[in-house]
Amino acid sequence: MDSLKPFKKELIGSVSANYLKFFMHISPHPGVVIGRRGLVDEEKTRGIVLVFGPQSYRDFRMEDSFISVTMKFSGRWEEVFIPYEAVAAVFNDPVSPEFIVNFRIPEKKAEQPTEENRTSPENKIIRHDFGKKK
Repeated sequence: MDSLKPFKKELIGSVSANYLKFFMHISPHPGVVIGRRGLVDEEKTRGIVLVFGPQSYRDFRMEDSFISVTMKFSGRWEEVFIPYEAVAAVFNDPVSPEFIVNFRIPEKKAEQPTEENRTSPENKIIRHDFGKKK
C-alpha cells in the first residue's frame, strides 16, 4: 500500500481543478492501463509522461485507488486507469515548471564515510528552497 495515496489524490485533484494543462509521470505498474496501446518500448521500464490538456482528456474521475480518464492517443480516445502508486511526478511545464512534485526518491549508491563527510557540519544541514510566496 502506498502511504502517499491520500496526499497524491488530494494534490492531483487540486491540480486538475486549477490548471488548464498539467503533466503526470506514470511509472510502470501492473495496474496501469493505457487503452489498447499499453506501454511501448522504453515506457515499459521508464514509464510515460501523460499530458492533460483541454484537447487530450475527458471524463477525469478520481476513485479511491486509481484515476480513471479517457485520453486521446493518435486521434483515438482510449480508457486509461492509473493507480496512485504509479504516479511518480506531477508538474505543470516540462521546460520551466512553476511546480513539480516528485514522489520517487532516486536510488543512490551508498557513500563510503570519509573523515570529511563524517565531521563536516555542512553535510548535516538540510536546505530546502520552497520558493517565494505569491
